[in-house]
Amino acid sequence: MKESRLIHNIITPLLTHGLLLIVSIMASKLVLAEYGSETNGLISSVNQIFGYLALLEAGIGTATTQALYTASNRDKEKTQDILLASQYYFRSSARVYFLCVVAISFAWPLLVNAEIPYWSIWGMIFFQGVASVISFCYTSTITCYLSAVGSHYVNNNVHFCSQMVTYLLKILISLSNLDITCISLGLVAVNVGKCVFLRCYMKNAFPDFFVKKKADKSLLRQRNSFLVHEISGIIFYSTDTIVISVFCGLTEASIYAVYSLVLSALRNIIGQVFSGTKYVLGNTFNQNRDDYNLVHDTYSDVYLCMSFIVYTVAFLLLIPFVSLYTKGISDAEYVHPVLPVLFVLIELLSASRIVDAEVIRFSYHAQKTIGRTVTEAVLNLTVSLICVQFIGIYGVLLGTIVALGYRSNDIVLYTNHRILKQSAKKEYARCLVNFAVFAVFVWQAEWIRPEVESFPELFCSAIVIFVGVTLTYLVINVLISGELRMLLRKVMGKTTETL
Repeated sequence: MKESRLIHNIITPLLTHGLLLIVSIMASKLVLAEYGSETNGLISSVNQIFGYLALLEAGIGTATTQALYTASNRDKEKTQDILLASQYYFRSSARVYFLCVVAISFAWPLLVNAEIPYWSIWGMIFFQGVASVISFCYTSTITCYLSAVGSHYVNNNVHFCSQMVTYLLKILISLSNLDITCISLGLVAVNVGKCVFLRCYMKNAFPDFFVKKKADKSLLRQRNSFLVHEISGIIFYSTDTIVISVFCGLTEASIYAVYSLVLSALRNIIGQVFSGTKYVLGNTFNQNRDDYNLVHDTYSDVYLCMSFIVYTVAFLLLIPFVSLYTKGISDAEYVHPVLPVLFVLIELLSASRIVDAEVIRFSYHAQKTIGRTVTEAVLNLTVSLICVQFIGIYGVLLGTIVALGYRSNDIVLYTNHRILKQSAKKEYARCLVNFAVFAVFVWQAEWIRPEVESFPELFCSAIVIFVGVTLTYLVINVLISGELRMLLRKVMGKTTETL
């Protein structure tokens, strides 16, 4: 039963988010073609603003999930208390969130240099904020619960349906050439539908959630510590577009958004797989500590190998994709050969620390590592703000890479030495080998990268490249990782028994 749920949580996001990637590319392409690079850059900057505002939610969500890991499946009373405390904090944050939305909706149109009407920008920000407030108040606690109990596939299915409707509305609005405010209005309608479904589902899954009872606010004791850690992640994925919008303009932000389009979608796919399976790590650590190190190392090896495969393929195909995607767009130059290396390096450095960072969360070491994550955020902002003055978009990406290099190294050392009580040499060796393989692909990119004239050609080339890259990384990682060899033998043994 547990294995089938795990497989479901892996396969579902791969299929649904793969389809979402295709539809999102179509929707964004239409927005770029119909409204121009400036509007595309505006949409991207607004999305990043809401990434910052999501900080009000982040610490609560992480604290809720980690607290639920410590509750037994049969301890319904403790689970109910945790969920009620979570709901209390989410709704309190929603009030602050709404005030921030109102303030930003009036201020942001004055900060960006754009020809887009003031009230169009205001409406886009305000109504998108209203959609998020609905999620804060009525669905955030439910999604945390479903993730913690291993039912993340439900979250994923709901997300898939809501995103698909959102993208279809985006396409329809673009084709009709309506005001961009209509996109945010459509998001409000979608979130209302999402809210109704999840609350109905929760009434069947855990009806005690709706029982009126005073919340025990002390149960989410480390929410502020988790919040500080989430700030670092938000800075990595939200600062760049905002800094570029202010210092380089919305057109440069549009260039950043086009490259980020595919990589952020791939990050979401991998992130959804991680979200759907990380309960294995959390539950093992809290309930079967003796077996955890082996589970951790095996999981980390699989995650790292998968990430390098996905992002190496993305690196090799980014230039052909951008060339096709922006064909006919003349208000900006989108093909920059160096950008794919910088974008993918950021994703690989992030991937190398994800599993270890999760250990810091569910082992309740968040409070002890606040200073380190603050240093990372300050380093990122400082380098980005200095370098953007001289080399523009490249400087912003460089700031992120510098900060990631520091913090990824720090997380690996801290997790292995302080929490897992083991040497970090094995993990460093695996990372260095995978980065060396990636460097070879970068070196040979001009020879490997396909020249294509259409998206079907790109798709066919992608299949060939994916097979080659996957075989390369799999062979090398199986050779260097004893945990992967053990997992492979186990999987092959089960397959043989089934046959």
